[in-house]
Amino acid sequence: MKILLVSVNEAMPESVQQIYQNVFGKVCGSSNNLVIRSVTKATARMTDVVYSYGRLHNSRSFCERAMEAQNEGFDAIVTT
Repeated sequence: MKILLVSVNEAMPESVQQIYQNVFGKVCGSSNNLVIRSVTKATARMTDVVYSYGRLHNSRSFCERAMEAQNEGFDAIVTT
């Protein structure tokens, strides 16, 4: 199973990505693949979604990532 995790915060640091990968591997096993991506760079912080423009931009970017995942054959998409 190929799963996409979309981060709606600032780009996820490598150390945090490794934690997600380790936990995912323990829970889901080695036959599954977790890919981590962020929304587009313009939405920098989760607090930016307090404003309408930030929410709109973030939602659009998340939907774009979901469509890309579908085209690339991902089985599931989750968000942080």
